[in-house]
Amino acid sequence: MKNKGFLLLTEQERNAKFKAALHTKTRGGLTGDEIQEILHVLPADKQYEILVSM
Repeated sequence: MKNKGFLLLTEQERNAKFKAALHTKTRGGLTGDEIQEILHVLPADKQYEILVSM
């Protein structure tokens, strides 16, 4: 999704996409609390590159 399209989403929609990306990139390795903590620290109105080392 392009940045402009992402910014048109509601905050809830952006958070849902961010949660899904974190879940996918970590292959389900993060708990719900860990994902919530990441969302609290990183605002969902910016684009991030997610790299996970396993």
